[in-house]
Amino acid sequence: MLRASAHGPMRLMFPFITSLEDIRLAKRLVRNARRELEDRGAKFDPDLAIGMMVEVPAAALSLDKFMREVQFFSVGTNDLTQYVCAADRNHPDVAPWYKAHNPGMLWLMRHVVETAKASGTELTICGEMAGDPFYTMFLLGIGAENSKQLFNCMSYFSTVPGAAHDAFKAAYKAKFGEKAPQLSIIGVDCYAGVHCAKALVEKAKGTKAADLMAASEGLTFNTATGPVTMK
Repeated sequence: MLRASAHGPMRLMFPFITSLEDIRLAKRLVRNARRELEDRGAKFDPDLAIGMMVEVPAAALSLDKFMREVQFFSVGTNDLTQYVCAADRNHPDVAPWYKAHNPGMLWLMRHVVETAKASGTELTICGEMAGDPFYTMFLLGIGAENSKQLFNCMSYFSTVPGAAHDAFKAAYKAKFGEKAPQLSIIGVDCYAGVHCAKALVEKAKGTKAADLMAASEGLTFNTATGPVTMK
């Protein structure tokens, strides 16, 4: 990976970090690899950014301790939800307890976003939570407002053509400007959800996070597990 960094922009991110010892060991291994490449005269990017996945509760709860160790974070919502709820989402006997909207999970997500924002550390969100329109308003409300964080959440609208799609794209561009990432298809069919989004934008009279959260009350979104009404 270090050799590949000489050929174009890239970043290195470590998964399943649970403690400072984990990330420090990982960084030590990177330093050792750099020294080996230097001894060989091989090219690599000396400024390669190092980040970590936030997918273990221990890391999420102590995120402020990692600020000096990495340059960016990415929240892995699938595994984080699984560990917070103590439920394997792939096991039929316990899968019903796997809920990203568990109050403990929602509190933890807010804590992570607020901690990262307080330090100015880049944070993105991945996993099913980032791609499910049901959570879009929640993510907006807790401050996940930059285009990288919301890209997966917003992109499902491109699967449905028509006035609703166009209205939301216009709102998206109004919020993030002309340099906003292009919305792309991710294979989620949420036709009713798109019309709710159009109504939501109109009701909120804009795309300010607080207004969208307030306006979302009572609206119903189609999700992979069926329709869900925002409360």
